[in-house]
Amino acid sequence: MVRRAMARRAKKLKAAEQKAALKASKHGNGKANGKSNGKATPEAAAATDPFDTSSLCLPQDFEAAAGGVKKVLNTLPVRKPGRQEFVRVHPEIRGIVALIEDRADRVEYFLSGKDFIRAVNEALPGEVISKCLFLAVTRQGTAFLWPVRLPPSDGKAESDWTRSLREAAHMAVDTWLRVASNRSLGAYETFTAPKITTEPTWPDLSEWKELLRVAFRSRLITDFAHPLIRNLTGE
Repeated sequence: MVRRAMARRAKKLKAAEQKAALKASKHGNGKANGKSNGKATPEAAAATDPFDTSSLCLPQDFEAAAGGVKKVLNTLPVRKPGRQEFVRVHPEIRGIVALIEDRADRVEYFLSGKDFIRAVNEALPGEVISKCLFLAVTRQGTAFLWPVRLPPSDGKAESDWTRSLREAAHMAVDTWLRVASNRSLGAYETFTAPKITTEPTWPDLSEWKELLRVAFRSRLITDFAHPLIRNLTGE
């Protein structure tokens, strides 16, 4: 009787162990499949939810790690700074050019070739304007060419508008500033920002002729056949 009781007890203990092992095996498979007790685990839910930000985390230097990516300068406006934007001027990149304005559209065209410029100036007195173009940049890194008229070569008095704008362009080489027209003053006012200590970010393209090519590629005049010249000469 004792032996039979011991055998039954051993049999029950072995069955209990087998049942526990089977239960543990099922629980482990559930985790491996992303489920616990028939429900998706948080890890599995994150992997399948496209809006879960924990699955979108990127290292802080992921942009720098994108090797081979380079910003291409394919647009370069020719304009004065906006009255509300702070700008800087490159200490070296600038040049004198001959421009002619389509006053109807308020667009300036680039004249190319010394002989052609001289011929246009003789045919259309007062229409060809010499300006210095300064490479400038905004705080956001947007580059543009800042046009400023040259002082009169015939000894005539220079307007305060032109003088104040040119002085501001030269000042912007060393400090961030903005310019705003003041009609009652008859000149541009300059406002500096000493608290801005960041250095400007200049475009990689720094060859002068290439900058001109980008800025004036659709506004280039090389002969008298151009529609603007024909219109101004009455043809």
